[in-house]
Amino acid sequence: MENFLQSVASSIVASIIIIFATSAVSSKAKWLIIGLLSRLTSAGLYYVYRDKEESKNDLSADISSSNHLKLLVGRGNELQRQPFEALFQNRSKRNKKFVKILLPSTNNINGEPDWIAQREAELAKFDTAYTNVGLLKKQVEGNVSFLQKHSSTGLVEVGRFNAPNFGRLIITDKYLYFTPYSHDSHGRESRVYKYKQGSDIYSNYNRLFDQLWEVRTRYDS
Repeated sequence: MENFLQSVASSIVASIIIIFATSAVSSKAKWLIIGLLSRLTSAGLYYVYRDKEESKNDLSADISSSNHLKLLVGRGNELQRQPFEALFQNRSKRNKKFVKILLPSTNNINGEPDWIAQREAELAKFDTAYTNVGLLKKQVEGNVSFLQKHSSTGLVEVGRFNAPNFGRLIITDKYLYFTPYSHDSHGRESRVYKYKQGSDIYSNYNRLFDQLWEVRTRYDS
């Protein structure tokens, strides 16, 4: 039995090598195979999208089918667009989804690092709009103002976190969407990694969100 399992494992590894060595296989097919193999492990990688735009339809469907959502965003502009319109702009009275949202703090107090300023400095290296110092903070505050009117329902809670602007987390009942931010590109251009509930990555990032939520501040502008 042990020899059989080793043979199967060797065949899988060999197949992966062949796939990546063959340029004829599409990028999408490669990620599908990686996702399939990952589902057999505790990592739980379910799919990889080229960018935020490609993930939009699946994310919208997962948001629609979830009762509890956790969102950690680096700026929050997307909250006023698809696939989040059903949560905010077009939210009906029958929509009883509970949503927790964390946006970056724009006030560094007690000598804490100014992480949002650090991210803005990264953006300014490839986007001249952010050479206007303070622009990113204004954008964050604008999105906080947009969300405040929804917090009165009791179904939407908004908090602020002071930590490195490392990426975007969208946690639904069944999946986690993680978009890591790069130092040399906008988040919308980054790959989006989808992990299944119950996987190590889903559990770890869910725990990270909960820890940041516990020490959040409210509307500290």
